[in-house]
Amino acid sequence: MKKRKINFIEAAMKYRQVTIVITLLLLLLGLYSLMNMPRSEDPKIDSPVAMVYAFYPGANEVQMEKQVTNKIEQHLFSFEEVDKNKTTSQTKDGQVFVTVHLYTTVKDRKKFWATLQHGFNTVVRQNIPSGVIGPVVNSNFGDVTAQIIAVSSSTRSYAELENYLDKMEDALKPIPEVSKINRSGGQRQQLYVTVDDRKMQQYGFGFSSIVKVLQAQNVTGYSGEMTIASNTIPVFTNSQYKTAADIANQIIYTTPQGTIVRLKDVASIERRYEEESSFIRIGNDKVLLLSTEMQPGNNIVEFGKKVDAKLKALQSSFPDDIKINTIVNQPEVVAESISHFMVEFGLAILSVIIVVMLLLPLRVAAVSSIAAPISILITFGIMNLMHVELHQVSLAALIIVLGMVVD
Repeated sequence: MKKRKINFIEAAMKYRQVTIVITLLLLLLGLYSLMNMPRSEDPKIDSPVAMVYAFYPGANEVQMEKQVTNKIEQHLFSFEEVDKNKTTSQTKDGQVFVTVHLYTTVKDRKKFWATLQHGFNTVVRQNIPSGVIGPVVNSNFGDVTAQIIAVSSSTRSYAELENYLDKMEDALKPIPEVSKINRSGGQRQQLYVTVDDRKMQQYGFGFSSIVKVLQAQNVTGYSGEMTIASNTIPVFTNSQYKTAADIANQIIYTTPQGTIVRLKDVASIERRYEEESSFIRIGNDKVLLLSTEMQPGNNIVEFGKKVDAKLKALQSSFPDDIKINTIVNQPEVVAESISHFMVEFGLAILSVIIVVMLLLPLRVAAVSSIAAPISILITFGIMNLMHVELHQVSLAALIIVLGMVVD
């Protein structure tokens, strides 16, 4: 017997119950995806480019080229993933910048940058001078800040604001969607030691003696071993300073007559901030900033709601003069753009349905009118299954698709 091939459309018409059930399931999938699928402002771009930089204070251009740049390039060019034709380096007095390009076929780029940094920390560090700072791999060009939150006060010091910023950071860390938390605007505190030359000369020693003692004391050094049975346990002595009083009571000199001279005998110790070279202000308020980034593949609108809930709870527990303000709020921007798109999208579909109803026979118009929203809703479900997020690019694509559906 000759087998007859069943046409897909004929089969769908023949088994209408199955077709209706499958369509309803796809519609439910599309509706669920529309409500819960990941959202962001822009698509995640994993750049194949990174910047490698290193600094060697006091070195001239020739020294940098021979002692640092050449070592970095030797390590870089040992990887087959690196595009040697596009990778460039720029060496100046005391600094080198290398722009590293990878081949586009490299998929797991984050893993490669981590491997490269590990190689710099182990292999390259052994072959370059000890005074070199780096090399450091910076590949964070594609990172997008979700929110920038300001903690401000007109009466508190930067040290007090730091304490409140610590509490905020501790509250945001447990949120699973949080990727990175960065802070800025803080002022560094330092201990300033002001030496009285006259007192120092009375005891008969120089400033270099103070420097040597302080440098020698503020280290953790290996002091020997303790052997118990067959086990050898290393012993380390910790002589690091913990408070300003520890530094003030440091013995820096002993006179031939046996008089002990402590640092506080010849100097005054004061803890204060560095001279402010840069700072952030809102009006007259001192400000510290906390920026958050979201893990890729999550709904940034829901992420923003979780962060806002934490901040609201924190604000109620903080004193009245401590203010929390969200300066940059990407979740709010994304929510507004997607909401605006959905309204425009709905109006466009409604307009298409009205035009079709007016220009076509009722039965044909009904089928066409139902087909447009069903196909678009199912599209959201397929997008979610393919891990396509809702962002500016995908929304623009949907607008183009809507035009094709209308045609």
